[in-house]
Amino acid sequence: MAIVEQVDKVSAREREAVVVMTPRNVAAPGFAHTVRWASVAGATSAEVQEASVFLAPAVVSETQQDVSFSTDDGWIITIPQGKRVKALTLSGLKRSGGNEITGSDGLADLRLAISFPPVQGGGWDSPRFSVPPVSRQKMVPRTLTGASFSNRVLTLDDSVPAAKVRVSLVNGGEPREFETQAADVSRIHLRTEAVARNIKLVGPDGNTLWQLPEYDPEAPSNEVDIRNALELALKAKVQNNQPLEATFTVSADAPAQAIVLFRRIAGAVLRVKEGVVRTELTGDPVQLNLDGALADERPSSVAGDLTITYAGIRILENASDEPPEASAAVSGVIATASGVLKIFAPEALDGITPARVGIIGRAPEECELSLEFVSVNGGVAGSPVGPPAVLTLTPDTEIRTRWVDVPSGVTLSGALGLRVRANRGRFFWVTGEQPLARIAIHDPDPGGRPLFIGASRLKDILETNSHEPAVSFPVAVFRNVAPALRSDLFLTVDISDLTLRYAR
Repeated sequence: MAIVEQVDKVSAREREAVVVMTPRNVAAPGFAHTVRWASVAGATSAEVQEASVFLAPAVVSETQQDVSFSTDDGWIITIPQGKRVKALTLSGLKRSGGNEITGSDGLADLRLAISFPPVQGGGWDSPRFSVPPVSRQKMVPRTLTGASFSNRVLTLDDSVPAAKVRVSLVNGGEPREFETQAADVSRIHLRTEAVARNIKLVGPDGNTLWQLPEYDPEAPSNEVDIRNALELALKAKVQNNQPLEATFTVSADAPAQAIVLFRRIAGAVLRVKEGVVRTELTGDPVQLNLDGALADERPSSVAGDLTITYAGIRILENASDEPPEASAAVSGVIATASGVLKIFAPEALDGITPARVGIIGRAPEECELSLEFVSVNGGVAGSPVGPPAVLTLTPDTEIRTRWVDVPSGVTLSGALGLRVRANRGRFFWVTGEQPLARIAIHDPDPGGRPLFIGASRLKDILETNSHEPAVSFPVAVFRNVAPALRSDLFLTVDISDLTLRYAR
């Protein structure tokens, strides 16, 4: 018994759309296809936009050698249960005393008539096929078409489901004139086709998504939407921290084949930071708190609601130093009781009423610092121009700006410096050409100054309070590590339900 793959009829448009048309063996346990997506660090969910399975009928062709047959107005062959007759090889077919007939050209004035039992009751229906077919008669077109006979093989264009088939050698021009002729056949081979029975598509959770009791070869193709089943399965895998895999199975009673094609499957793995990520900017860059490292993959999109509140304080750019990059090597001086002086450019602070002053560095031990603006003359510190600001620090290892409020009422003028003395402990003050310091002033107008995320300009701040839903953030900065926000404005930046989508 040989099993031959056969592709069923599919429309030209479907043939153009489908890449793989070879039938699959779907006999139980069936043909299984696993959808696999790469996960991402910190994934929280998954979504599926497109996912479907294309199914089209196919048949399994089987040939049985030397089948038994009986004679009664022809040769009667029993068809195995559940099979359809497709072809009969008639070896040694001859009219009594005549030569072997191997094709329709040897039938002369005879013909082969093919009959089947009725759906209910006994006996035989009128012939369904004839080789050659019955000729056109006046207004009546040719009838009993759909069969051919060549090289001893009697073939039906479309296989027929039946319990039996009878082939008769007859004469006569039309069915009512057919008379069976005495004839012999030495051997008969039977070729049948089996359609997929009890075919079904089962999802990852074991639920049946589509099924048919019998996939008729003349049936149209089917497109089964599997988006919901796939999404539910992938979400469960994400929640359980398992590989993102989901298996779908097409199965039927053996033997069975069908054309099975998993169409474009598209969606995304999500990393959602629910709630509000609040970032307070006071001059230095601050990394977004996204609970761990990001994937080593650029997301396809990043979105969230953005709320920005300006505190009415900004950096005085022309009198402030830039903090060093987080990865930069730094050096500096140690501020002790003897004090360290930073000198500002002439007139840089003239007429300024500072709100805060900040020095860049860290305290290796608990310390109390006194910061005061002083007049300078020839690089030498003179008299204070206002009361000192006192800054108390606990030890840490982070290099950043350490801010302290300047006592109210201090308006600066002339050549000035900032003297820092330790009342107790020590402070490591980062230096460039001079120790690094920053001045912040009150200013009710943000002036369109930018807010950056990583190296990208996110927004120019034009108002004190703003809210924008579903803002699209630049994706390039969301790779490996969370990006930092920075601005010369003192801002509270709230990002709500930040969603990173990684297309799959």
